[in-house]
Amino acid sequence: MESIKRCNVFISSPGDLAKEREYIADILENMKMPGIVFKSIRWEKDLPNTSLSKPQPLIIDQLLSKADILVGIFSTRFGTKTENADSGTVEEIETFIASGKPVIMYFYIQEVSTENITIEMLENLQRINEFQTKYAEKHIYSKIKGIEELKDALERDIEYNMKYILSSSNLKMKKGTSQVKVIKKAKTGKKPWYMDSIADLINKHLKTKGIDFHYRGNLTFHENLQYLTGATNYTAFVEKQFLEEARINAFNEKYGNYNYSEDLRSFYPGWGKQIRDRIFKLNPEFDNKSFRVLDIGGNDGSELESIFQGCSNAKYTVVDISNLAIDKGRKKYKNISFVQNDMEQEYLNNIDLFDICLCLRAIQSRGIFSHDALIQMCKHLNKEGILIVSIPNGYKHNGKVERGLYDHRSRLFLRTKPQELAAKIERKLIDYGFNNTGIETIDTEIIVWGKDRL
Repeated sequence: MESIKRCNVFISSPGDLAKEREYIADILENMKMPGIVFKSIRWEKDLPNTSLSKPQPLIIDQLLSKADILVGIFSTRFGTKTENADSGTVEEIETFIASGKPVIMYFYIQEVSTENITIEMLENLQRINEFQTKYAEKHIYSKIKGIEELKDALERDIEYNMKYILSSSNLKMKKGTSQVKVIKKAKTGKKPWYMDSIADLINKHLKTKGIDFHYRGNLTFHENLQYLTGATNYTAFVEKQFLEEARINAFNEKYGNYNYSEDLRSFYPGWGKQIRDRIFKLNPEFDNKSFRVLDIGGNDGSELESIFQGCSNAKYTVVDISNLAIDKGRKKYKNISFVQNDMEQEYLNNIDLFDICLCLRAIQSRGIFSHDALIQMCKHLNKEGILIVSIPNGYKHNGKVERGLYDHRSRLFLRTKPQELAAKIERKLIDYGFNNTGIETIDTEIIVWGKDRL
């Protein structure tokens, strides 16, 4: 007897598409593939009734987690804002993307009459367009003229994605085949350091101070600051002080006394030489002349020692947000200048130009607006200088190497996320005028470099 496997498909959309949701469910129920039956999952049909939780967390935890594929569709409404995202539909889609599972989206081609359009309609269409633009390069959506186009498009896209699911996981997510790795507690019973979310630590600090504000981990620090402004009885200046203090406290708690023995770099002592070799390939003259290095998010300066060990012709400056890490670095390294500041704003009063700017495993946080951070790095780098940014590509866990980037929202290892972020950063460096760019995977991280700006 042939074994039958079930594929669960979550249908995600704003509330104006009830007809489409029903139509998609009917298509799925009648779709034919050998050995596969399709089951639609919709909140209006499958959400458990309870007073113990708000609907959106239940949708994410109880329904979305069971799905193998997500199908999303937008027309003229963007959806209602949730605690964690710009809309419930966006939260469902981006949570699913973060899990590494297939997402299929459709956008209606809109022909709106200017006679009947309202400000609300314009705002919704603008937000839909911005969301569409965000994923333009991912090739995960199609534009459709009407509901009659859905059937052919959906059957084609489901069939394509099923081939990937069957070849990679056989609908059972076999170990080693998925693009996602679930993280279990370390054998010692201690939670791995990377599982501490900066957003959670900020919220813990705000709670101890009696401040009634929820820091949103999917927003940058400055976006959260805009939310906070005017939300309390304090002045905007005091609100900013509260949030900056909470952020510094969070980084102190996570990185202030960071134990590098827990880091993947302890498995690969040659990681620093790999970065140094890349720098000296880009500019061999550094072997014979003095040069200045700026390290953004450099903690206590230890990584500079690993990279430039034995270089007596270099001057170093470290910028970090953790005052505890900086205090530790000042005691350890007398040859390094330390500055406490945020990487998204100007860190030095007088713009000093450096020959090398490093930002290693520090820019991937959701709380950092990478555009502003990269702009500041460029401002502090001379035109012929070298900028190197890196993304973590694995962690030390239970004495083994686990590849990928840990995502706090889904609590999963996303195996392809480091490569995706590296490619995104390289595109930005090209936009910022770097003539020579590239990406290289080393033992501990993926490095992106840029040299010689216009």
